[in-house]
Order: sequence, then C-alpha cells, then structure tokens
Amino acid sequence: MKVNLKILGLKVATLYPELANKLTAEPKLEDISLIPDIHKNYFDSKVDVETRYQFIAVVLLLYDPDSFGGWTKLLKRGIRPIIASRFGIANCSVSHAIESVRNYYNVYKGFKDQVNEKYKQVLKHYK
Repeated sequence: MKVNLKILGLKVATLYPELANKLTAEPKLEDISLIPDIHKNYFDSKVDVETRYQFIAVVLLLYDPDSFGGWTKLLKRGIRPIIASRFGIANCSVSHAIESVRNYYNVYKGFKDQVNEKYKQVLKHYK
C-alpha cells in the first residue's frame, strides 16, 4: 500500500501540532517587497506558462515552503496579489496555478532542476 504523504502530513498536523511545528520549514526570505525585484532580475520578461510556473515555484520555496509542499492550505498573506500583479492575472488564477506548479515540480525532473537552480541563484543573492 502506497502512503499518501499529503494526507499523512495533514493528519500529523491535526493530531500532533507540536510535532508538526518541529517538522515545518522556515522561510528563507521574509520581505515580500523583494518579489518584484526577484522577478525582474531572474526571470525572462516574456510571459509564458513555464516561466510563470518557475517564478511561482521559486517564490513559494523562498517565502512559504510549507504551502509549496502542501502542508498548509493558506498562502502567506500578501504573496498572491504580488504574483498576480506581475503577470496581470486575478488572484484566483494564482491559486489555481499553485496546484499546477506543485504537480510540475513533483513530476517533471527538468522543471524541478530549473526551479532549484533559480532558487539557489536568488537565495545566494538575497541571503
């Protein structure tokens, strides 16, 4: 039987909140006002789906890794509207894209490698 780690994580968080707090990842960056700068400096100005998904993945890994991993349902306040404004899309479109980004990251090795490389570059510059 294959264990669904997302369901397992949510059950641990519900039944053992102290343990869940110890297992959660700390954000690498806190200042969300840097998000537009990250987009400008590290991502192409073209607005294709793959670039948008890479940007969303990097932002989530930097600012809200637990949300990216699916451990929490709520995204850190302020991130969604900033991402939406960068691409001229609605906040709900960002929410829908996040689920797709999670799937891409888990399924496509090439996408995951590109995201991890951008993440390292951004982290090295802003840390």
